[in-house]
Amino acid sequence: DRTNTPLQALLTLNDVQYVDAARALAERALKDGGPTDEDRLQFVAARLLARPFRSEELSVVKASLSALLA
Repeated sequence: DRTNTPLQALLTLNDVQYVDAARALAERALKDGGPTDEDRLQFVAARLLARPFRSEELSVVKASLSALLA
């Protein structure tokens, strides 16, 4: 769904379809992404961005992952 207002964007982000898609991507990353967290993060980047994370992006994503795991 296309939206131009912040409230609609928030609603769309929490939509069941998007949550299910995120869960499926996470499951696939754990299964097929490789043995390390960095390999899995790059797997996700390839599917979402069609390119690897840049070094500054990777550091932010790694920090987020560490915070979520803690």
